[in-house]
Amino acid sequence: MQDIEIKQQQILTMLEKGVFEQDFERIAEDTLIENLNSPSEDLRLLSLHLIDDYLSRASDSARAQIKVENLYWLTANEHTRANEALGQLVAAEKLNLGHKLAVSETTGKSALPLVFSMANRQRKKAILIHGTWANGNAWYQKGGDFYNYLTNNHFDVMPFHWSGANQHADRVMAAVHLRDLIEKSGNNHAFTKDAAGFYDVEIYAHSHGGNVALTALRLGLKVSKVVLMGTPVRYQYMPLLRNVSNGVFNVFSLGDKVQIAGALGSKRGGRAISDSEKGVNYLAEENQSNRAPGHSELHDSGVWGKNSLGDIMHQ
Repeated sequence: MQDIEIKQQQILTMLEKGVFEQDFERIAEDTLIENLNSPSEDLRLLSLHLIDDYLSRASDSARAQIKVENLYWLTANEHTRANEALGQLVAAEKLNLGHKLAVSETTGKSALPLVFSMANRQRKKAILIHGTWANGNAWYQKGGDFYNYLTNNHFDVMPFHWSGANQHADRVMAAVHLRDLIEKSGNNHAFTKDAAGFYDVEIYAHSHGGNVALTALRLGLKVSKVVLMGTPVRYQYMPLLRNVSNGVFNVFSLGDKVQIAGALGSKRGGRAISDSEKGVNYLAEENQSNRAPGHSELHDSGVWGKNSLGDIMHQ
């Protein structure tokens, strides 16, 4: 565990100053692959951030993409965490090599499931949104840990899929899809509005998925509640609190290094939103090992239970 935390801090330090070509060249391929194969999802995510930052700064983008392609092929002999992680990066960012390698891409749209029907009006409704490079993760999809956690707490749940690209434009596009999905669902009777125009749905979003939800609020969507989990707090995504009837609830952890990486370079970037009547911060203090939870543990039902975060569902 300590070794993983040291590696995470080393990558975060590199990201803070910017990953330039000479820095990336000094990292051995086997070191990158080892980090991408780590059982720690946070270390894998930080490693992807490192690769993405290198790609964004490289003077020769074609050469940089070839280096990533080589990494992909080095991990392609068997199904590994590294190959899966790189595949999600390739697909989300629509790298040229993604088309050559036939890596699947996602549409960024979701369909209304049958559970959101007139027959289920006695249950609350929730939409789950994944973060960067996490479209294929299980936690928010049917049968996943947090999906089941919400269904066991009397919610009907819909996973919302988007590209997961580490780009502002992709988050805005996903926010438009999210808004339209909710506002144009009238013929399906999926969501209803109260007298003040708020739709009867709660949004639970992890990492930059939270910024997709906050952007949807800024585009005019009005819902009952938005719950952020490890969302990088950035100035351009400040919550528009008048568009939530119950509030925006921000779950964060001091052990989350990925959240900090996602907020780098942003004015007023950080962990917490401004406290107010409708903007509430919740510090998750301990995971199952009595340590500060990591980024990917903030959507873990065990962490929610241990930190009494379930109270948020009753706000």
